Amino acid sequence: MSDVLPDETCLAAEIERLKGAHPKTRELYREVCALLFFRYGITPTANRLYQLVRRGSMGTPTAVLGEF
Repeated sequence: MSDVLPDETCLAAEIERLKGAHPKTRELYREVCALLFFRYGITPTANRLYQLVRRGSMGTPTAVLGEF
């Protein structure tokens, strides 16, 4: 269980960094998709994306996930 906490902390820090680098909501969701999938090996879901980013409506992560 202690292994999960540092990953979550690192993930939250990376997402905060991405929020500063990508002011457009759709670009941010796309970058978070890539981060989850390629760096952390986590298959992104619309619900998880929205929990992490908390921008736009629930339709935004769903649409971006479909494009990803």
